[in-house]
Amino acid sequence: MITLIRHESCWRTRFAWNPTSRTDIERLRRWKARLREAGQRLDGTEPRPSASSISVEPVAASSLIPLEAMVPGNRSGDDQYSASETHLFLMISTRFSWIRLPALVAAGLVLTLLVGIGVRGLLLTGSQMSAHAPSRSTSAKAPAPARPPVLETTSDPERFARSAAEALFTWDTADWLMPLDYTSVLLASGDPSGDEQAGLAADIAAYFPTHDAWQQLRMHAATQTLEIEHAYVPDTWTGVVAQARPGQVVPGTVAVTIEATRHRTGTWNDRPIAIERPIAFTVFVLCPPATHSCRLLRLSAPDSPLR
Repeated sequence: MITLIRHESCWRTRFAWNPTSRTDIERLRRWKARLREAGQRLDGTEPRPSASSISVEPVAASSLIPLEAMVPGNRSGDDQYSASETHLFLMISTRFSWIRLPALVAAGLVLTLLVGIGVRGLLLTGSQMSAHAPSRSTSAKAPAPARPPVLETTSDPERFARSAAEALFTWDTADWLMPLDYTSVLLASGDPSGDEQAGLAADIAAYFPTHDAWQQLRMHAATQTLEIEHAYVPDTWTGVVAQARPGQVVPGTVAVTIEATRHRTGTWNDRPIAIERPIAFTVFVLCPPATHSCRLLRLSAPDSPLR
């Protein structure tokens, strides 16, 4: 009896025969030869042989002996077989790319699906956490951007002069503002006619560090403030107005002398330092009736005020 079993990608052939029959032995040899030819064709390009292409001659069931009862030693030469030879399993490996390819495609689709599910889970988890997380905007407000000091709007010459002096001397290099940011505020409060704008710009530049000096001060986190001690109309200005010809001094023009102390702080070799020095200058302002509110006309040179 010859049994041919197909299992996945292999052909398994199992034999059972009567070892006392020479006919069965010859049949077994022919069958081995056919199986070797089938194996060679499967390793090449020829198609796999089907079970129907192999002729099988049946053996009477009465002539069969159980395989477990077969014992060697009854025959000699080529006719003698061991129990392992009489119980023969032949496995012919086959390679079918058309079977492996769909399996790989299916595995790739499953992996892509699992990755997509994982990413979606992470996104949903992150959105839920952000939805339940407390908002920081309600508990702490973001700091407002740094702005230079603004001059006070007033018709009082002395009060306006004090405001202009503080705007002139108050700055902080750590705010990442440049000297132009501070000077633009002073120029915006200048003469509305524009006649004194060019002279005012030159006066203001004498009070601020240069661009290179500003960068050096920034490395030391330098800040500057002004402590005003006295603000008054000097006697010299009173004499100038009295001696001026008609129309030479516009009505409402006032000179205010500022006497103060300049405070500058910073760091040097990672140590805080503070420098103080007295400063005096004169602020020339234009107030009503010439304008609705006081405006900045000119500045005297540092430490060259009217007394």
